[in-house]
Amino acid sequence: MIRQTALATILALGVCGIASAQTPPPGWVRPTDAELQGPDFKARQAKPGKALAVQADFNGDGKQDSAELLIKRGSQTFALFAFVSGEAEPIQIVTSKLEFLERMGVEIAPPGRYATACSRGLDRTDPKCERGAKTIDTKRPSISYFMFAGLADNLYWNGSKFDQVWKDE
Repeated sequence: MIRQTALATILALGVCGIASAQTPPPGWVRPTDAELQGPDFKARQAKPGKALAVQADFNGDGKQDSAELLIKRGSQTFALFAFVSGEAEPIQIVTSKLEFLERMGVEIAPPGRYATACSRGLDRTDPKCERGAKTIDTKRPSISYFMFAGLADNLYWNGSKFDQVWKDE
């Protein structure tokens, strides 16, 4: 009975996207529910894997990659890491203060055309949109890094690293 319960728990965690085969980098851990408490906690619970981890083939090699929000308690920070097949180390994409984690999440953005913030003349990294394109076309799934009830970034693999584009939503 105990063995059946343990197996059912492992399967349920895997289906929900919570279980991850990846080992976090040294010093980084998965957040607890207590660290995720805030005004968006109910919305987070409704998302697959609590919007903390996603899996897809980001680099197009036919193997599953993953991305996960992890925390470093000592420095009170969190970061989005991507575990991309063929890369020796996890890729740290975004880093911020731990206090903002309760508002942030990740989900998969399917391949397609996305309007960027430059489509409205806005981009926090390119305020005059002199370099930014009004749209991006992704051929593979990418990571949508979002703020609950707010804006989102599209993080897509360009062949050697993740490019970050502020989406117009």
